[in-house]
Amino acid sequence: MNEKQINEEILDRDDSHLDKAEEPIEEASSTVKKKKQSSTQLLKDEINNLNDRLLRLMAEYDNYRKRTEKEKQSLVSLGTSLALERLLPVIDTLEMAAMAETADLDYKKGVELTLSMFITALKSLGITEIEALNMEFDPNIHNCVSTEESDEHDDGIIVRVLQKGYCYGERVIRPAGVSVSKN
Repeated sequence: MNEKQINEEILDRDDSHLDKAEEPIEEASSTVKKKKQSSTQLLKDEINNLNDRLLRLMAEYDNYRKRTEKEKQSLVSLGTSLALERLLPVIDTLEMAAMAETADLDYKKGVELTLSMFITALKSLGITEIEALNMEFDPNIHNCVSTEESDEHDDGIIVRVLQKGYCYGERVIRPAGVSVSKN
């Protein structure tokens, strides 16, 4: 063999060796690319999972906050109603004292002023008197204590208020004690 043939054979061997070496490198690089793509997809999936959990947690917290606020308002309303129930007899007594005949006009004026201040304070708290006189009887806000024969009123109309009723917002603290007409 001459030198030229030897060089060609060496080159052929080197080229074949390079071709064989490139195949595993290409396979390895495609495996690395696939691993990178799958790890990227896994990271994206994990991010989506965490975002979903975060959104659910935020919604759950918002619902909890609203629920506790509503419960707090309900407890405040109940506490206010209970306290006012205990104070309503004081208003009744002051109203009777204001209507009573007395020789001492300053005393009467003091009672009327106290009653007026008490009613103003109740109104500022959201307490309202239940309208009853000449209204149609409503068992949700009125308590029928008696009935009266009446030619002047239709059946079921309130002709006398025996005890005033009061509401706190939509809640009836005390129904109005009334006398209802019947024909």
